[in-house]
Amino acid sequence: MNDSEIAGRRMFTGMRWYEMPLLAYFMLHYFPPGPPALANACLFLALVGVGWDCRARAAEKVAIYTHPLAWIWLALLVLLGLSILQAPPALQMESWQRYRSEIGKGLLFGIILAFHLDDEDKARRLLWGGMIAGVLIGAHAIWVIVLEVLQTGQLPRTRDYLYWLVGFFPFALGAYAFLPRWRWLAAISAVSIVALAVLTSFRGALLALGVMALLFLCFARLWRLLLLAAVLAMATVAYVAMYFPNRAEQVIAQLQKTDSSYRAGSHWLPAWQLSLESPWLGHGYGHKVFGNAVHDGVAVHPDWLPPGESPNTWYPSSAHNFTLEVLFSAGFPGGILLLAFVAAMLFYLAPPVWRMRRYLQAHPMLALAAVVLIAFIGNVLVLAQLEMPEWRTLAAQVGIALAFLSFLPKLGQVEMQGKKASTDVPV
Repeated sequence: MNDSEIAGRRMFTGMRWYEMPLLAYFMLHYFPPGPPALANACLFLALVGVGWDCRARAAEKVAIYTHPLAWIWLALLVLLGLSILQAPPALQMESWQRYRSEIGKGLLFGIILAFHLDDEDKARRLLWGGMIAGVLIGAHAIWVIVLEVLQTGQLPRTRDYLYWLVGFFPFALGAYAFLPRWRWLAAISAVSIVALAVLTSFRGALLALGVMALLFLCFARLWRLLLLAAVLAMATVAYVAMYFPNRAEQVIAQLQKTDSSYRAGSHWLPAWQLSLESPWLGHGYGHKVFGNAVHDGVAVHPDWLPPGESPNTWYPSSAHNFTLEVLFSAGFPGGILLLAFVAAMLFYLAPPVWRMRRYLQAHPMLALAAVVLIAFIGNVLVLAQLEMPEWRTLAAQVGIALAFLSFLPKLGQVEMQGKKASTDVPV
C-alpha cells in the first residue's frame, strides 16, 4: 500500500463533530432542492463548532484577517453594503436581503473556513467535499433532464446548474489528481460537468471549463481524463442529434454563435453608461436597483432595448458582468477595490503554489490552494465576466486562500528541507 492510499484511508479519521455540517454547507448551500433551513442549520453548527474549537487560539485565528488580502476583500464588501444607501428607498429592503443572503452569509462562511483549515487532513476532506458536490449537483441535473424527457419527450435546457458546477470542476480535477482512492468518482464528476455544458450549449461555462482545464495541466497530467471528457461530450451531441434532432440543431447553432450584441448592448452598455452617471457613489447594490435603472433609462437610451422587446416589459436582472456590477453598485471606488482584490488574490496565491508545485501530491493544503486558484480564475476572470457573479462561492475561495496563506510558513519549512536534501546528495 502506497502513501496516497494510506492517506485516503485515514481521510475521515479524527473528524470533529462540526466538520460534517461544515462540509454539508460547503457542498449543498447552492443545491437547488435543498431547503434553506437545512443550509442555515449547517452553517450555524459549523460556526458553533469552529468557534468553540478555536477559543484557545483566538488571537492567532483573528490574525489571519490582518493579511492585506483580507483587508482589501472586507473593504470591497463594506463599500458594497454602504452603496445600498444610494438605492431608492423602496428598493433598499430587497437590496439588504440580497446582500445579507449572498454576501453576508458568504463572508461568514469564508471566516469559518479560514479559521477551520489549519491542517492537511481538513484540507483533504474539503477537497473531497468539493468533488462530491459536483457529483451530487450533476446527478440531480441529469435526473431532472431524464424526468423531463420521460414526461414531455423534450430535452430541457437546464443550464442553471452549470453556474454551480463550474465552481466545483477544479475540485473534481484536483480529487482525480491528488486523491487516488476517489479517482473514479472524480472522473465521473469532471466528465459529466463537461457533457452538461455541451448539452446545454452554455458557451461561457465551456470557456471557463477550458481555461481551468488548461491551467490544471500546468500542475498535473490529466490528458486521459480531459480526452475522455471531450469524447463523451461529442458522444452526447451525437446521441442528442440521433434522438432529439431539433435540440441538437439548437445546441450546434448556439455553440457556433459568435454574436454577443444582445449581452453587450442590453446589459453591459447600460451598466457602463449608468456607472458614468454616478461614478463616485454608484447606484446601490441589488438586482432590482439595476433592473429599475435600465427600465427607466430605455426612454432616453432606446439603443439599450433588445430587438423584439417592449420598453414596457424589458427588465434585466443583472449586468451579467462582475466588474460592471461592482461599478454600477459602488462606482469607480468599488471598481478600484475589485481590481486590487483580484490582483491580491493572484499575487499572494499564485507564486507560492507554482513554486512548490512539486509537493502537490504530498500536501493536501497546497493541492487545495492550487484548486482554489484555478477556480478563482475560471469563475471570476472568465465566467463572472459573462454571467452573474456567485458571491458565496467567491467568499469561500477567499477563506480557503487566507487559510493557506496562514499555513504557508509550515509548507515553507518543507520546501527548505527538500532543497537541503537535494543539495546533500553526493555527486
